Amino acid sequence: MSVHQIIYTSCRRGIHAGGDGMQVYAQDASFQGADGEELRHLFSYHPLDLDRPMTDELARAMPQTYKYQRLRSGSLALAQNTYLGRDYMGEGGRFGNHLSHVVIYNPEDMTAYPAEYYGGDLLRSSMAFEEVNSPDPPPELPAPVLERSFVVTVSAVADFLAEAGRMEVYRQMLCATLSFGRLPKRVVILDKPEHMILWIAALGYALPRRNAMEVEFSTYEYAPALSPARVCGAVRAGTQLGDGGQHFLFDLLDGHTPALEPDQAFSEFIEDALLHSRERLWEFHSFLDGGYDYDRADEDIYGAYALYAALTDKTTSVPPERLALALDFAGRFAREEALPDLLRLLLPAEGGAEDTGIATQLLEAFAVDATRLTGMALALERFLLDRSQEPKNVWDCFGHLLLSRCPAGVEEAYVILSGYRRYDRIYPLYTLALSQAPGPEACEAVYETHNRALVQRVPEYANLYGKLSLEVYQVARSRFPETPTPAEGSIFKTVTNLFRRHRS
Repeated sequence: MSVHQIIYTSCRRGIHAGGDGMQVYAQDASFQGADGEELRHLFSYHPLDLDRPMTDELARAMPQTYKYQRLRSGSLALAQNTYLGRDYMGEGGRFGNHLSHVVIYNPEDMTAYPAEYYGGDLLRSSMAFEEVNSPDPPPELPAPVLERSFVVTVSAVADFLAEAGRMEVYRQMLCATLSFGRLPKRVVILDKPEHMILWIAALGYALPRRNAMEVEFSTYEYAPALSPARVCGAVRAGTQLGDGGQHFLFDLLDGHTPALEPDQAFSEFIEDALLHSRERLWEFHSFLDGGYDYDRADEDIYGAYALYAALTDKTTSVPPERLALALDFAGRFAREEALPDLLRLLLPAEGGAEDTGIATQLLEAFAVDATRLTGMALALERFLLDRSQEPKNVWDCFGHLLLSRCPAGVEEAYVILSGYRRYDRIYPLYTLALSQAPGPEACEAVYETHNRALVQRVPEYANLYGKLSLEVYQVARSRFPETPTPAEGSIFKTVTNLFRRHRS
């Protein structure tokens, strides 16, 4: 069982039978660890600081918290904290009681956006007097069923944003949320309580669900600066709100919001998609889910949209700065299965593919590590050969990029290419590396890497290039006459013996 629930509140007897008061009331049978630090934080609730005594009427007016949080274990948690006022004794009890209902689950259990579980039957907001006053041990809770409530929907969010002025605020709010990786300031929202979840849901809908799951949120925090949430609802009076420098403060009650600079193309797309063309929004999300290892909620989404637009909108040319943004995203996140479509749609249909410079730009974009660069070079070669075009320039560019951008990955590239038996591409790479070696130590390191990855491990390669690799190494070392010649070193003798053994 991977889905669990825990209820924490004031009761006469909880599951630990340790006396009355605030405690874990009940949980499902298979859950362990309800006393952990992270869960205690989820159980916590701080009501507003009032300048008058608490009453039942004031208790009912306290803000409710609905929160989503990622746990250190990798599990996810939904929690609803409701201020109940008096403790388990009811009308004769003391004020200060609240109910926390927490559901914990694995990421694969979530089939909806976190905000979409709000307002349904999943999380409780009250307890019966008979439940919390029983002297008997409480019954175990059943395993919860994660079912979205349909209180929060994309249609409801679109209707909310369509009202005057909200879409412009939303653009700024989305920009602030996505900037968290670069500028770690929370988004704090002051608005009517019923609006909090709609703002939060709107931020999630701009992203594929797996990306939205990276954005922790809470509809109410007494002290936002102490919250793990990236997006918080808040109340001005009676809380530790902090000053505007701590957060991106969106005060919708007084009409004060930060002045930010959203990515225009992305924000215009999201606005149009939410209000008028939701199928394009889901298409964009499917595009990312289907071919890209991108699961964060950050400003890289701008490059993701630039790439999507470049591949799908063939009616207009892509400005160079948008193309550079798109290729940068593809280079870091594209999976192998995305490469054929990427090449087919970015490169011209007939001839001149390399002359356009796109092929070179693609290689430069993928030069983030040896694996990605080598994969793109192989894909580009296949693509060009299918069009009866010579891929030599691709491999020349590949070699120079690998050695300049990813020098530590040369051995990795050797291994990948040998797996495809592309020995004809390995040997020129090796000779290029030797020719660029700045000194005898570097020259020897190139030789040792090549020897370890190929000559010693791949007999077929050793038979084809073993003798040549020794000869070109000797020539390269002869550029440094002040050092011993290769024939005088142990490496030469070792590899000569290996070569002879392979030949025999």
